Amino acid sequence: MVRHQSCRGRRAARCLAASGVAFLAVQHLTGPTYVIKSSWEGEPDSLKDYVGIVKGLEPSIALPVLSFERGDGLTLSVDQGHFAANYKGQLGKDTSLDVSVNDEQAWTAALESGDGKLKVRGQGPSLDGASWEAWHSGSADGVGDVSLYFNSSKDYKLSIANDDLGEIAGTSFSGKLTAEPAGMVGHLEARRSLPGNVDVKFTHEN
Repeated sequence: MVRHQSCRGRRAARCLAASGVAFLAVQHLTGPTYVIKSSWEGEPDSLKDYVGIVKGLEPSIALPVLSFERGDGLTLSVDQGHFAANYKGQLGKDTSLDVSVNDEQAWTAALESGDGKLKVRGQGPSLDGASWEAWHSGSADGVGDVSLYFNSSKDYKLSIANDDLGEIAGTSFSGKLTAEPAGMVGHLEARRSLPGNVDVKFTHEN
């Protein structure tokens, strides 16, 4: 009976020793293992601030504008990675044409002749959605200097100015009228010279 218990004790000791050797072998081959636990404390918006700081540290490179001019009025350029072409030429004696287009198919065309100018903007080959604006100025006998602006959005501005509306009893008159969609504004000015080199001016505006 004593011998049987002694055998069982030796077997248990050998198993325990084998387990210890196996543990030491695993530690030697793999090294110690650590478990790290962490947590975030703070508002979620603070993470956005961190992202903004990182972006602020990124380098900013501004490339120079490259352009190439040909003798026939054509200019090719590259600005901020976008390609553009511009043409300026004459249509007749007093009419000029200016056309620009870029690699996103956005274009502008301007036609100027004498006292008038027309400018059109669009996107792509179609005229659908294109916008335009026009100016014209001139002088008319008995009326004065006239200037007119109008566009595709139905905005307009008409101005009529006359520095010589006549003279009554030594008082000379001048005036200006401006008409817009919001209404009309009139400006009347009267001037008179008095003895002793004194000039008197009266202004009325509605």
